[in-house]
Amino acid sequence: MQTTLQYPLKSDDLIITKIFFINCLPDEDVGVFNRCYEDINAIILNKKIYKDRYERIDCDSAAKFLNALDKIFEEVNLYRLHQAIRANNIMQTVLPFIHIEAHGSKEAIQMANGEIVAAEIFYEKILKINIASENNTVLLSNTCYATSHISNLKEIIKTEEKGLPIACSVYAAFGPEEKINNQDIENNLVKLYENIFLRNILENINQRCNK
Repeated sequence: MQTTLQYPLKSDDLIITKIFFINCLPDEDVGVFNRCYEDINAIILNKKIYKDRYERIDCDSAAKFLNALDKIFEEVNLYRLHQAIRANNIMQTVLPFIHIEAHGSKEAIQMANGEIVAAEIFYEKILKINIASENNTVLLSNTCYATSHISNLKEIIKTEEKGLPIACSVYAAFGPEEKINNQDIENNLVKLYENIFLRNILENINQRCNK
């Protein structure tokens, strides 16, 4: 049975239809994330409902990282939310949960090979994705100073100067304001996924929309 969602969505209607894991850590630092990723797979992603609804992308350079964000934008932009809802086909659109693992500073995100992506460039990419998803992008960034990458006034002004609208960079964001260490990630990452994805977000959407 299908249930038609109303458009525009209510402000508390969070819909996630695909999870993207973007790993930018060097080999010597990726162990904790790999262990957490295995646990997330075992507890959550191996459920039938998540089949073909997640993707891991390993990026060792700035070019690969930016290409990954462009690829997500293209997937989101291919079939817009308003079209999917009006066609009663919500699960065919990509509404992303983007998880980033990387080193970072207040001004940039660092890649495995040491290259950096400036915060304003990252902000512009995420903003475009969120606009394409019609404010249905969720960001989890396990990067030091992650919140500064999406909330800096300088970044907002620069994107406005490029002709992009002033809009929310994401619907919701999870990330540290200061430095983060491996113990924080190991203690909390899997629990966070359980709280989000085992609280029936995709299960409820699947029941309400396409089975």
